[in-house]
Amino acid sequence: MPHKNYRSIRRSYRGVTASFFLAVIAMLFFGTCFRWDPWYGFSEKRELAAFPDRPRNYSQALSFLPDVLSFYRDNFGFRRSLIHGLALTEVSVFHISSKSTVILGDEGWLYMRLSDGPGSSESSKLAPLGESELNRWQYLLEQRCAWLAKRHISYLVVIVPEKQSVYPEFLPAEARKLQFEQWASQLVGRLKSTDSPVAILDLQPYLFQARTRELVYWKADTHWNQYGIYVGYRAIMDEIRRLLPGKPLIILGPDGFARFPAKGVGGDLANMLGVPELFNERFNAMTPRGQTLPPRDERDQLYEINGDPGMPRLVMYHDSFGSELIPLLARSFSHGAYFWGKHNMRAEFITAEQPDLVIDEFAERFLTGNRWEVAELSEASNPK
Repeated sequence: MPHKNYRSIRRSYRGVTASFFLAVIAMLFFGTCFRWDPWYGFSEKRELAAFPDRPRNYSQALSFLPDVLSFYRDNFGFRRSLIHGLALTEVSVFHISSKSTVILGDEGWLYMRLSDGPGSSESSKLAPLGESELNRWQYLLEQRCAWLAKRHISYLVVIVPEKQSVYPEFLPAEARKLQFEQWASQLVGRLKSTDSPVAILDLQPYLFQARTRELVYWKADTHWNQYGIYVGYRAIMDEIRRLLPGKPLIILGPDGFARFPAKGVGGDLANMLGVPELFNERFNAMTPRGQTLPPRDERDQLYEINGDPGMPRLVMYHDSFGSELIPLLARSFSHGAYFWGKHNMRAEFITAEQPDLVIDEFAERFLTGNRWEVAELSEASNPK
């Protein structure tokens, strides 16, 4: 009798196992056909394979099955949920980063893994700027400064520090050992030691000092937060006031902002990990009163005019850090032209704009690894 019970249990177990297997296969099949997937927070950085057209010749017939398999790999049912579940397990259970470009820090802090060039690796110490890199940057900035000075145009270089430079204590121990010598301070030191005429502003000391009062970077994002933007803005405006003496400027103080408690979820680094819901923080929002955003024209240039012809004119080249500075800086300029991510200064355009000031703003990481190559500023530059 016990032997018969054992055989019955085995048959039941096999039946349940087979039914479960068939149910999973059916769910994946129908999930693929009807695009079932409850998780919508996952976004691809590439175009997913499309279902191939019906083959019309022998060559297309040979590639039809591989194309169908490529489509299935990219679109099978519940794919996003499975990827999210894997990332969730890695980050929340094992405290392992699901992206090699993101560092999991302490107390919910995330950092971008920096690189000092193609030869760098995750286990190597980031190298300081070499002599050739410092020479290249000094020559480039001084060449621009001289060209603009001949036309009575002031030039200001603004470098926004990496979060590692402002909050190194939340990096994991192994990452702290690989910390880099701050590239921005290297370049500033070189220019000062050679009495360079270039006005350069490294915002790291200002942000590092301000962090004792309030957070200046988002914990799960590479960028500065609203208070950090304000700190950077005030430092930039102080430098502009020095470069444009006697020019009327509008400099916002703390009373020019509305402040209220808020809660943020995720960030660009949290989104890269695929688990934005794990990272949220409370912060004091800081919104400028009467904020306006500049319109965008057909050439993808940003303009904002405050309507006062007595105020100076501005041309600004910037990255994502500088985008949120525009509504603040624009109040002090009668006309401004702002270019995101386009650091190739065009002589013809600057001559036509007739600015009083040109600002060149970029993040510290772009000082190394030849992240962006820029042409010399000259009359022969080719507008595109």
